[in-house]
Amino acid sequence: MIKIRVPATSANLGPGFDCLGLALDLWNEIAFEEAGQLKYRANGEGAEKLNKGNRNLLTKSYARLFEVCGQKLNGVHIAARNEIPMSSGLGSSAAAIVAGLFGANEMLGKPMNTDDLLKLATEIEGHPDNVAPALL
Repeated sequence: MIKIRVPATSANLGPGFDCLGLALDLWNEIAFEEAGQLKYRANGEGAEKLNKGNRNLLTKSYARLFEVCGQKLNGVHIAARNEIPMSSGLGSSAAAIVAGLFGANEMLGKPMNTDDLLKLATEIEGHPDNVAPALL
């Protein structure tokens, strides 16, 4: 089992709007454990929305890293405890992307370095302002 924590972020920092990012002391904690199939379960912020199925930004990012690495998606049980409010401007989507990519990278034995993860996270999110502080 792999357990990770990803921080909330803010990229709305005065004159550095959408250019500067900051990690905050508010965290989502995610556990990844090998399983027979993909299963996702969230507790906390957004659980009622996220638990309607296994297709969300975190699981899509997890699967994307497998695809980029040319690996078959393995079965995994993902358990998330979310403290970052969704649609709050605190980088919940960036946290989900980073969690999915980082978890998949760990499960695959770290085929990607930090720069590669940042490039892929930026590609998924569309901009680096929140994913960079969430990852770094």
